[in-house]
Amino acid sequence: MTGRPGALGAPAATPTPASPAEAPAGVEHARREGLGYRPGLDGLRAVAILSVMAGHTWGWLFPGSFIGVDIFFVLSGFLITTLLLEERARTGRVSLRKFYARRALRLLPALGALVVAATVWILVTSPTPLRTASIHGLPAVVLYSSNWVYGLLHVDLGIFGHTWSLSLEEQFYLLWPAILLLILAWRRGSAKTALTVCLAAIAFATLVRWRVAGLNPSEDGLRRLTNLRFDMPLVGCALALAASRGWFARIPDRVATLATAASVAVLVFFGLVARGGLTDVRFYRGGFTLVALAAAVLIMRVVHLPSRPLLAVLASAPLVWIGRISYALYLWHTPIRDVLDGSLGSRPWRALVVWPLAFAAATASYFLIERQALRFKDRLVAR
Repeated sequence: MTGRPGALGAPAATPTPASPAEAPAGVEHARREGLGYRPGLDGLRAVAILSVMAGHTWGWLFPGSFIGVDIFFVLSGFLITTLLLEERARTGRVSLRKFYARRALRLLPALGALVVAATVWILVTSPTPLRTASIHGLPAVVLYSSNWVYGLLHVDLGIFGHTWSLSLEEQFYLLWPAILLLILAWRRGSAKTALTVCLAAIAFATLVRWRVAGLNPSEDGLRRLTNLRFDMPLVGCALALAASRGWFARIPDRVATLATAASVAVLVFFGLVARGGLTDVRFYRGGFTLVALAAAVLIMRVVHLPSRPLLAVLASAPLVWIGRISYALYLWHTPIRDVLDGSLGSRPWRALVVWPLAFAAATASYFLIERQALRFKDRLVAR
């Protein structure tokens, strides 16, 4: 991915103009991976989480801000696939056991803290509809099936409604690594075959959503189902596979600049201008796919064809920090909002209470829980 010849039997990739930055404490393993630590990717995470939080706070002003979740999906697909390919190129094999151990150390401690805190809240508060729904939602959260329970069965998950995206991502983590390794083993390391499979699956999902648009596009649960959103992380997978083939060396600077501008325009349009929000049929008629492709272009411009203006924004210290705690922010901001809604209602200024509490909880989660778990992750990678 960063210029090593012969990776996956593919042509050598073009050297990345910008070297990986110094990795922060808790992600020491990033120094030993070919991708390295890229602050701009943390900045992109910050844009995604701030978009989601804005939508959850001022939905009337940011009707399409849920596309921040799609940015997370694409980024996850890119990072996971890149690291799997690099491990295979470096060692000749991939340990799925260690892969899943690393994923567990990254995801489960912070989620476990939220579940414990929510359980305490459920036990000490008086019965309310929100409390009852949260009790019913706990098993779906623990089993990473929230998207199906809500999207297919229409079960109210209470303060855990936002965990549908975590479930979809975890289902991707369970399936994609094994599928990728099977394809590579079948064709003796050909990333081209895996890329073809990704592109075919993305095209198929786009056509399926187009068909759904003519049925019931206003159904909120549809966008949460794995079979209607699995192509979002696959766009990131395709980006990583294309990078392993050295494809980006052929892109002229002018074309890359135009693609970046177009991608920003796509994200702004669907985040702000698509006033229909979830009921906007344009999301199902190619909109979700365009958003995923736009996110992929920005990732490419951070990692493989760095754009100085883009990195000046995304690699800025405030965004990098927000990106680093973005997982915990996603976990905590919705439950805090839902619990406080009983007293604050939907007042526009509630963000003055909810956001500081969410950032405080996320910061505590990062330092007290996630950072410690990431140190174990570093040791696992070192071994």
